[in-house]
Formats: sequence, structure tokens, C-alpha cells
Amino acid sequence: MLERFKENIQVKHSDKDIKKKNKRRHEAIKEHFEEQTIISKPKFLEYLERSDKPNEEIQGMKESAKDVDFAKANPNNQRFMNELALAGGSITEGFLEVFNIEVNKSVERYKEQLQIIEEYDLENDNSYFFIGGFQDDKLKQYSVKKKSKQDLEPYIEKHNERELQKNKLKDLSDVRQLEKSIEDNN
Repeated sequence: MLERFKENIQVKHSDKDIKKKNKRRHEAIKEHFEEQTIISKPKFLEYLERSDKPNEEIQGMKESAKDVDFAKANPNNQRFMNELALAGGSITEGFLEVFNIEVNKSVERYKEQLQIIEEYDLENDNSYFFIGGFQDDKLKQYSVKKKSKQDLEPYIEKHNERELQKNKLKDLSDVRQLEKSIEDNN
């Protein structure tokens, strides 16, 4: 069985064990975002500012990091990691921590989305599509399987519109709460 998710993430499995399938799905998604996530120098420096390290240590790390080229800042880039290691071990640890935080955020945001998932039966050369999403790291099927992806797209579009409206209302509510708290403090 081959499953295709958004962003061209593919999971190939022949397991009947659901735990093994879910583990493979999670690994494929995490691997995809590890390859795609790049940390910028400003984001890294911002992380340093928020860290609980002493100010002198932070300033030293910032000074050492200013010569490091963050153009392709990814832990899979050996040249970049060598530059970081030369600049200092604590900077490397800090970068890896920021990178892992960003990858985990990306994976979580991705798993919160509903998407059209293709199941391709390798033995019978058949494809089926369904609306699915992750719940507690398990793939849940929310629609019946269809032969055509186009049959499911209107449902996803409606869902995305509703989510967008909810987020707008939430943002508006947050702004009103902030305005109210400012008024209350004055």
C-alpha cells in the first residue's frame, strides 16, 4: 500500500499493524519537515535572547554566530554544522534546539489539517481517495473512499473556509480582549 499526503509526502507499507503504519506515517512527515525547515539568523538570535542563559554568555554566542553563514541553516548541511561547531558547542546545541522546536511545530500544524489522502493499492493498481486527518498521531478517515479526488475537494474547501472564518473571529476576539484589558488598566 502506498499513501500520498499533501506536500508530496508518501508512505509505503504492507503492515496490517496499525501502530506500525502510524509510526511510518509520523516518520515520513517528520522527515519531510526536517528536510524543508531552515532556520534564519534573526530567528536564532531571537531564540538566544529568550533563553535563560546569562547575558554575557548570550552576547558571546551572538558575537561568535555573527560570522556563521545561515543561508542554508539545516542540520543536514555538514558545512553549516562544521561552522557552528567551530563557533562553539553551546551555539550548536542552541541551533539544534531551535531547529527541533521549529520542526515539531511544523509537524503539529501539518497534522492538525484535514487533507485528501490517496491510498494506492500496489497489488491491484487501484487508487482511492478519502478525507483524513491525524488525531492522537493516528490517521482517521472522515469520509467514504472515492475513486476521484475531485469529488472530495469541495468538502475540503468548505472546511478550510470555516477554519479561516473561525480564526478571523478568534483574532478579532483576542484584539477586543486586549483592548478591554488596556482600558481596564487605564
